[in-house]
Amino acid sequence: MDKNQTNQTYEQALARLQEIAQTLENSETPLTKVMELYKESMDLFVFCKEKLDSFEGEVALLRKNAEGNFEKDSWNEN
Repeated sequence: MDKNQTNQTYEQALARLQEIAQTLENSETPLTKVMELYKESMDLFVFCKEKLDSFEGEVALLRKNAEGNFEKDSWNEN
């Protein structure tokens, strides 16, 4: 991952992935450019997945208990 990708937000990385997808949909894109964009998109995918995984660990759900009070529930528990 290059220096620019380490300073970007999840939203910026996702927007760049969308730009790459649009470019790859153009059948006139040269093969060398396709491979370059493919590699960049894989780095962006890993970055986004790692961000989402870290967000998941921080999220807590509120649930009403039998007494009607709200309590925190871990993300993975139902």
